[in-house]
Amino acid sequence: MKRLIYPYILFLLLLTTGACEKEDPGLLTGDILGQVTVFDQDQYVLEDLTNVMVELESENLRTETATNASGIFAFLGVDYGNYIISPRKEGYVPSSGPKESVHHLGGYNPTRVSYRLYEIPRFRLEIDSVRLERGTSLLWLKFEDWNGEPKYWYYCRCFFSGSPEVSKDAFFTQSQGWLYGLWIENDHYEAFVENYWLNSIESDSIYIRVYPEAWGQQLYTYSVESLGQASRVLAVKNPFLEQ
Repeated sequence: MKRLIYPYILFLLLLTTGACEKEDPGLLTGDILGQVTVFDQDQYVLEDLTNVMVELESENLRTETATNASGIFAFLGVDYGNYIISPRKEGYVPSSGPKESVHHLGGYNPTRVSYRLYEIPRFRLEIDSVRLERGTSLLWLKFEDWNGEPKYWYYCRCFFSGSPEVSKDAFFTQSQGWLYGLWIENDHYEAFVENYWLNSIESDSIYIRVYPEAWGQQLYTYSVESLGQASRVLAVKNPFLEQ
């Protein structure tokens, strides 16, 4: 009887090993679950988050799905690996910066992700006046075509040039501005802009154009698609030629 014990144990070990080998491939796939939060230009979350399209992409796969009313989406039975996940909605942009790769391990625990989209501003800014100093600019701006009361804080993107054709596509230098609360009266805002290259403009005038900018954009990394309607061009005498 003793001689039969060892072959029996060996048989069980081989059987167990074979079962593990059959189960392992199943652990190489798993679910990716996520949520997209969408903000309007007033920084309120949309009540209905249905049909935000979400794309899943890797070297070997490209597919997409849509969110439900709560912004939830799912990719089921996805092979393990690295993926780029890109939500999109017309009139909205994601935070700026390079798209981050999601490392999906597969298995029984789903990979969970979340994203935000911000509305491209529908209002326009106009420049009333500007004060240029070395390293900084101070602009007085007025909101136009706003669908409600201006908020206390907002982004803008200012473009500077020695040419009157200044725009988001043609400029000498640019910088992000921050609008600080309602100032004086008649919806005029003060916008503070850091910029250390204006003194390199050699023309007699400096030309400025400003765009309202969707939230989530960085100072040096931003999306051109995040910019709203352009203001008219303001020309000011170059103060740095006299210094």
